[in-house]
Amino acid sequence: LWTIRNQQLFINATVYIMIDLHEEVSYGTMGRAEALYEKIIRHCNTPNQVPAVSTAQEKVFPGVVHHSVKEMMSTYPVVRKEARRALEILSEVTGKTVKDMLEHLPKDLITETVSFNRV
Repeated sequence: LWTIRNQQLFINATVYIMIDLHEEVSYGTMGRAEALYEKIIRHCNTPNQVPAVSTAQEKVFPGVVHHSVKEMMSTYPVVRKEARRALEILSEVTGKTVKDMLEHLPKDLITETVSFNRV
């Protein structure tokens, strides 16, 4: 449960590692960071039959989707790539389409994000 509740911290930390080190480390290190990123998302969001776990997932899931959408507008290509990948993984493990996940977000988030990039 702790990992699920704190997955956004793990995701953010992994993304910051990729941002800060992508030009300074070997491809193998970046590959391990990308694999860790995927493992966190899969582990924390794969449906679970244990009531306490599924309840925690339901509470955290919208925030993870929300954050991934915001990260799609990052100036860092690696962040945009990983945000897209996060949405794809979330879609895969939950059986929901990306469109279905986005429909539950506040409409102003998407319009705000698009408007920001046009300025």
